[in-house]
Amino acid sequence: MLIINSISKKYPGNEQFFLSNINLQINKGEIVSLVGASGSGKSTLLKLIYGILDADEGTITFNEKPIYGPSVNLLPGTKGMHFVQQDYNLNPYAKVYDNIAPVLPNTDLDYKKKRIHEVLELLNILDLKDKQAINLSGGQQQRVAIARALASGPDLLLLDEPFSNLDVILKNHLKRDLEALVEKTGISILMVTHDSTDALSLSHRIVVMQNGSIVQEGSPKQIYNQPQSTYVARLFGAVNIVDASSFATTFNREVNTSDKVLIHPHEITLSSVSGTPAKVLKAEYNGGFELLIVEIEGLNRKLQVSYPHIGRFKKEDQVFVSIMSYAEVNE
Repeated sequence: MLIINSISKKYPGNEQFFLSNINLQINKGEIVSLVGASGSGKSTLLKLIYGILDADEGTITFNEKPIYGPSVNLLPGTKGMHFVQQDYNLNPYAKVYDNIAPVLPNTDLDYKKKRIHEVLELLNILDLKDKQAINLSGGQQQRVAIARALASGPDLLLLDEPFSNLDVILKNHLKRDLEALVEKTGISILMVTHDSTDALSLSHRIVVMQNGSIVQEGSPKQIYNQPQSTYVARLFGAVNIVDASSFATTFNREVNTSDKVLIHPHEITLSSVSGTPAKVLKAEYNGGFELLIVEIEGLNRKLQVSYPHIGRFKKEDQVFVSIMSYAEVNE
């Protein structure tokens, strides 16, 4: 559906922000997340795809038709693609209903009214249809912007931080609704997110960006369990990264050619009888588990451990650590 071929983009006078040789494909019915640190190029890539910016090099094709920037097309966008940006671009003094209405033709007014009601109901904001956008919360405005993008039944939806202003309950509702929408209609979604949990739980594929380049691409399980660098590993939650030589000596494990070893907190077990001796420095309550910070003599850093038996170990306790699994990574 979408083919990005060797796209590059530089900003004159600002060498910190650029894209370099981006190659990516989005298939029908696929949810893809762009993940990376601030300034890695995620939002710039979405703007290039939608035609808000001109690329310096490369091509973008959507449904077998080329996408051009403002040097060719004065108005961004193309049929079958919609972009929900972080500023929402709503008319603040128009009602919610009237913010959505312009994207649908007036050839069938009964269908238009029905369709607007459908998308408002999908986003759980039907009760807001007669309110002015200026009187809505940030999360409500965000859902109106997404509803407007969905109204015309696009093939591809571009979302820039779609869950940033939603509370946990509304975020979970919207994630389930987007999943159902993809399964029902075959729409594709390409979204930028800083929340690793959203990327892991919702995406079919994750694309990790760093300094304007794609550094890893794969399924959520591949990205989480087999990161190709410490940068990728740190993007997806708490993680222990230790020097390979220190790890091999301390736990008597074999490490091949990597600089570092990655251990997720849930891949560590604690015991009072066997394993590598350690000392508990802190126990932090996290609801369904405790996050324990333990110190092991000879290891170059303290370890974070997700422990399910709340209250069993306390600060200053002596424990024994075992590593269930680990991955080798490089800087």
